[in-house]
Amino acid sequence: YLLTHFNVSNLGSALAKQLFDDVSTQTNQIFAPLKNKYPKLKVSITGSMAMLARISDFISWSQIKSFSLAIGAISVIFLLIFGSPLIGLIAVIPNIFPIITICGIMGFFKIHMDADILLVIPITIGIAVDDTIHFLTHYRLELKDRNISSAIIATIREVGQAIVFTSVILSAGFLLFMISSHNGLSNFGILSAVAMMSALLSDLFLLPALCTVFNLNSKK
Repeated sequence: YLLTHFNVSNLGSALAKQLFDDVSTQTNQIFAPLKNKYPKLKVSITGSMAMLARISDFISWSQIKSFSLAIGAISVIFLLIFGSPLIGLIAVIPNIFPIITICGIMGFFKIHMDADILLVIPITIGIAVDDTIHFLTHYRLELKDRNISSAIIATIREVGQAIVFTSVILSAGFLLFMISSHNGLSNFGILSAVAMMSALLSDLFLLPALCTVFNLNSKK
């Protein structure tokens, strides 16, 4: 047996997988002449970094599939709850906005996706969907006696405070992870807090704007 160690900096799963694939290809080429003499010769890349890279890459693709499935399921649920395809479509948009915001921030600051950060997306979707349902449910009740503008104002006054308090408290809780010495956990806390506030802004500003633009009244 021949065991060789080398240190690798903290990379994203895609870069780490590419690195290990390149190393595997080069080592196989180096030891290829010996395989004729030693048919059972096998070169393998092991270690926690290699294992974590493979797991993170698998989780990343699984997360993409799960996210797509979740958006489809949420659209159907909104359709069943509110009984309107238009409301179902409008309700999904504010829940996608925080995810787009997080992905944009990660790309801008070159934050690599890892197993810790992957947890941000399902948490964000859960909180954002809950706030959206609260807003639209109360909005439809207000539409019975008001026009669209008055209904939006009344809805923000009634449920806006609860949504703000919930988002601020959750964001403050996630920000506690910033003090962690583990880089992945620290990024998880920061991105989760940003996602909570993005979901809040989306429900308080984007969702009312969509209701106004699409003339979402009680008859639709």
